[in-house]
Amino acid sequence: MFRRLLALWLWVGLLAPAVVRAQAADDGEAPTEREAATEREDGYEPDQRGAQERPPQDGADQAAGGETGYEPDQRGVEEEDEEALAEPASGTAQEADRLTLAQTSAADPAARTGFGLDLLLFGGLGADGFEVFGGRNVVRATQGGSVGGSFGASLGLGIGPFSVGPRVSFTFAEPYALGALGIDAHLRLSNGWIAPTLRFSFSYAFLFGLADPLPEQNTPEGMWAELGLGVRVRISDTPIILGAELSGGWLALFRDAVPACTTSCTEPGLNLREGGTTNGATFRLQLFGGVSF
Repeated sequence: MFRRLLALWLWVGLLAPAVVRAQAADDGEAPTEREAATEREDGYEPDQRGAQERPPQDGADQAAGGETGYEPDQRGVEEEDEEALAEPASGTAQEADRLTLAQTSAADPAARTGFGLDLLLFGGLGADGFEVFGGRNVVRATQGGSVGGSFGASLGLGIGPFSVGPRVSFTFAEPYALGALGIDAHLRLSNGWIAPTLRFSFSYAFLFGLADPLPEQNTPEGMWAELGLGVRVRISDTPIILGAELSGGWLALFRDAVPACTTSCTEPGLNLREGGTTNGATFRLQLFGGVSF
């Protein structure tokens, strides 16, 4: 009897640990350190299927992510780059539109594109030198040039920015008066409210009204060519224009001889029995106004 009880207790003592382990595995309890070491020696490895993968993060994680094929989403960056590149182009287009609008607003809507008519009146200051480029025996030395007031008028038939027509002008200085009758050609150099102008004229010129007349003398006469550069301004949407011009010219005068002249026709520096020529220069600073249709 005693032997049977002893064998039963030994069998229970050997079977109890196995029962405890099986019960712990079923309940999800972790094995003890001694049991874990025993299991590792036996080659047991815990199941990793339930572990969650953690996405790569800062620094080394990103590098590791690049090695494993993970790439961050670049769509937002590309869209921002495209918008940044599009902004300068859009600004440039807007600037070009503003410049075009400014040029359009600066243009003169009343500028002539077909046939028209220009009528101008002008006046200002004139300076003449009759023997600047040589010549002699035309007038007395005291009558060889001066400064005085000048004025005149011109009428032009216009074709677009160009007009041509007759011109008449007079200059009154203390020792003489100079008149001219010729052809005027005007060119408007731009199509704006304020426009530069270029003028060329070729005229028949003559001296008259000498303060000390020459005895038995025909009137000295000749040719006058002028080139002027100015600016004109249109007044609002009206045909009225105002402007200013600076011009320079070449004046060539001739005087015929008077063979039958008596001794009274001979003076120091002047012999009326002989003819004379002169080549001079002229300068004009004038203001003008008128209408342009």
